[in-house]
Amino acid sequence: MQQTTLSITGAPNIRFKGELIASSKSSSDQCHPNYSGTTGIATTLRLYRTATGKCVCHIARYTQWLGESDVFSGAVCESEAEVINFFGQGWQAREVYDEAEIDNVIDID
Repeated sequence: MQQTTLSITGAPNIRFKGELIASSKSSSDQCHPNYSGTTGIATTLRLYRTATGKCVCHIARYTQWLGESDVFSGAVCESEAEVINFFGQGWQAREVYDEAEIDNVIDID
């Protein structure tokens, strides 16, 4: 496990020892199959597992537009439910859940 520090906009950065277990990246290019849906904006989602078993979620939103800044958000989660709450239900989040083998379903009896 290696030490990682994640930038967070408007809050303290997050530093931990852990490993990347899943990620998803969108493209700012309209012709790319993983187009973000917004010209000039690309988003990367990353999910880490710490040495103590916690999950660290990170979203990086990169912009190509002058006058705009990149935005970074993150959370430390104790459970898979908290990870799902942080990332939501978009296509990138679902890629992360699949890669991390997080069971993102509602069971009905």
